[in-house]
Amino acid sequence: MDKSKLTELQKEQLQHCEFMAASIPPETLNAEKRTVDCIFYTGIDVSRYDFWKNEKYIRRFDPKGADLSFLNNGAPVLDNHSAWEGSASQKGKVEKAWMDGTGYKASLRFSRRKEIDGLWQDIQDGIVNKFSMGTEILEEKKFTEDPTPGAEPITIRLATKWRPFEISLTPLPADFNTTTLNRAENKTTGATAPKGEEEMKEKEEKVEGVEAPPVEAVSLAAPNAEEARAAGAKAERLRQLEIRKIGNAVKLEAALVQQHLDAGTSVEAFRAAALNHLAERSEAHPEIRSHSAEMTRDEADTRREGIKMALLNRFDSAKYPIKESDPAREYAGIASMGLMRVAEACLVARGESVRNLSPSRIVELAISTSDLPFILAGTADTSLRAGYEQYTSDWRKIAARRLAANFRTQNDLTFDMSSGLDLVSEGGEFHYGKLVENKETWRVLTYGKIIPITRQVIINDDLGALTRIPQQLGFKAAVKQADLVWAILVLNGDLSDLVDLFHATHANYTGSGTAISDASIAVGRTMMREQLALGGDHLNIVPKFIVVPSAKERLARQYTSTQYVSATPANINVFAGTLEVIVEPRLTGNGWYLFADPNVPGAEVLIHGYLNGQEGIYSESRQGFGIDGVEFKARMDFGVGVVDFRGAYFNVGA
Repeated sequence: MDKSKLTELQKEQLQHCEFMAASIPPETLNAEKRTVDCIFYTGIDVSRYDFWKNEKYIRRFDPKGADLSFLNNGAPVLDNHSAWEGSASQKGKVEKAWMDGTGYKASLRFSRRKEIDGLWQDIQDGIVNKFSMGTEILEEKKFTEDPTPGAEPITIRLATKWRPFEISLTPLPADFNTTTLNRAENKTTGATAPKGEEEMKEKEEKVEGVEAPPVEAVSLAAPNAEEARAAGAKAERLRQLEIRKIGNAVKLEAALVQQHLDAGTSVEAFRAAALNHLAERSEAHPEIRSHSAEMTRDEADTRREGIKMALLNRFDSAKYPIKESDPAREYAGIASMGLMRVAEACLVARGESVRNLSPSRIVELAISTSDLPFILAGTADTSLRAGYEQYTSDWRKIAARRLAANFRTQNDLTFDMSSGLDLVSEGGEFHYGKLVENKETWRVLTYGKIIPITRQVIINDDLGALTRIPQQLGFKAAVKQADLVWAILVLNGDLSDLVDLFHATHANYTGSGTAISDASIAVGRTMMREQLALGGDHLNIVPKFIVVPSAKERLARQYTSTQYVSATPANINVFAGTLEVIVEPRLTGNGWYLFADPNVPGAEVLIHGYLNGQEGIYSESRQGFGIDGVEFKARMDFGVGVVDFRGAYFNVGA
């Protein structure tokens, strides 16, 4: 696993896993069945170094807290804890695991795949004979010990509940006392030895809290003390050599390398620390970022996009087709098998094993450690925006667009039209005009909703929670905007002068009411052309749109269409092609409106606005705080208002 890509949350979770050593005894080999037994933990304390917290500590395991359920359920046998290649990384499986007076043991069975033949031969020859267990720390207690009077206290991390989840072959185990079992030593193979377990429990002291004395390590003597010391010295030389080689490869500072050498950091831990340090250095200096790091990021982005589009294609293949060259083609099969398979694929891509994990655990891990949240949120976001864009409404044609810097009440600046351009004589001075605040105000408000994408949604393969529901929410967001805009016309509220938007005082209203015709349209056009600015100047506003309720659409198009050709001059449609018809079902009755182009100075009436930088519908997601899953939030910062009355006209109709 490339630990340089881990988030801080993932790093924190990784600290709850430990990798301890084990080894194999050739005497228990069964060449025909490809099985062998091993001691995978002897109970010794192991020095560790937490490179995220810069802390050296001792890892100790409470024998009473061991949970061997994963191992006894066919946990994988890996090569040096690597699961990067998915199922191909698995070299074998754990047949059974147990604990007796000499330690924790397991019976391992290796694959008959041809690529495993060489490894199996090395095991038979005794060349490969050391293993390491990957262990999940479920609960732990932390305290300090004074090894000798006057010495610096040592931090102890006691795993009170721990669960091995895999056993790996490794050349440099932390516990060199582990070994393969001969047949005489392995008489209890296949079952837990209660007596031995009781012996180990009797050696442990009770731990009530952090001040309590630590549990004693299980007393297991090495087969040969001199050989053990020699092996330990050799392992230490190899550890230092490998750490220096890794440090040189990534050009780490010599002082940092020495710090890890002195702290006893394992090769695996140092490799992770080096990759993490390299990633941080690349972020700080993008110009020295390696090509391979960029490729990894591109591949991750491509995978996310491919799975997202494959899920959308499964939801609506006509709307989201997959072309021959699309990245989604590679993931279409996975998407078709359901969201659980997508969660598994995300974990495998991160180098995680999903073997023997329950659906609930797979989803839990995928949400917290993989690309799955990004894929879920990306799919929901695409559906949300598709729904938002699906709603058709022409209100934007008559409402000018604004951007607000904040949520405060907005006052638009306008030019005092009473002071136009002055004549400037030769050598004369230019005079300043006035910028005044428009008395009409408006503000942006926030509208939103959260969609929970829970474990149940993923396990039950409820694709609608990622597609149909966000799409409906996006559609409703667009409907909400239209509701707010058209409500201004329906309500016809007061402006700052305490007069209705459409009123005889504003010279933009015909209350007697006339049906749509060339004559009634001419009246409205005339009133708009004769509107005066604040300073008394003529604005000469020309209508561009005629807005009608659904019941008046036919009549409006009849008097604006260029397709009608009159046989007599008296019936010629003089306004053909000059007005665009906007039909809005929210408008009722017989009334109809004329609106000018809102982009013409002095002709703005309705406005709509967004918070600066977040136009339209906006979404964000996070790992669920109140739920088990991902929270997807749709948000819209939107406002509407009226800034003037001169660019529109209303006829009550007939």
